Amino acid sequence: MDWHQKQRWAADLRRAGRGPKVLKIINPKPDPALVQQMADWGRGARHVKKVKAVPIKFPNVEVADLWGWKQPPADSTKPFSCARSYGAWLLKKGWDRLGSGAHSIVYAKKDSDKVIKVTSNLDNWIDYIQWAAKAGYAGNLAPRVYSWKRHQIENGSFAVAVVERMSHGGYNEDLKHDGALLFGLTRYARKGNVLAQVVMEEIQPGSVNFFKQLSELKYDGDVGGNNIMYRKDGSLCLTDPCAGGIKTTVKRLRSGDLSPSLYGYYYDCRFW
Repeated sequence: MDWHQKQRWAADLRRAGRGPKVLKIINPKPDPALVQQMADWGRGARHVKKVKAVPIKFPNVEVADLWGWKQPPADSTKPFSCARSYGAWLLKKGWDRLGSGAHSIVYAKKDSDKVIKVTSNLDNWIDYIQWAAKAGYAGNLAPRVYSWKRHQIENGSFAVAVVERMSHGGYNEDLKHDGALLFGLTRYARKGNVLAQVVMEEIQPGSVNFFKQLSELKYDGDVGGNNIMYRKDGSLCLTDPCAGGIKTTVKRLRSGDLSPSLYGYYYDCRFW
């Protein structure tokens, strides 16, 4: 790991309560951009001088993930031993790694219209997906999920889901496209800006009520960034807007369990 990766790791360990309250990595050549960033945050030179530098030994990245949860080393010959091994197995089978978040890694093949989402630490993403399917948002403002399965392992569990593939994330949108405007409007519309809500509803019908329900159900803890994505047709989709603990106790969900409900969509959008 380079110094910047170690800095991020240290911050994550501290937030998770897995390290000293004051934890700073010794850097022989401080990055000027990082120093300026600290100054912008009001944590300038005086604060740095008061911090005691504590050198720490970092575990092998194959043994512990970014958040400090220990996992066995990746072994592509044992795909169901842990999330890392499952990912290594997919890579060996010719899948490419598209991207990752705090808890999941997404893999895909070049010409496939589906991706495989491997989640090492289960969150309430699948709860959001189940709600979206029943409310009629699957394949529209929420992603279409074709299957989901929880795999029990020695130290917990991980999950594998087959999900529809998106074209690109919000930050990569062509600014001339309507989708770019919709991405920018989400922040204002969620805060109650009426004009933003009117324009959002014109571009993508049902979106205002969708965001309202997300807030009521507390599925909006991570709305933003590349958790807002677009399909090839330009329609907006919130792929993973939530950040909370998993509630569902089921071990497997098939396509029929996650199929969109047209009744729920029209009812929730108050079209009649």
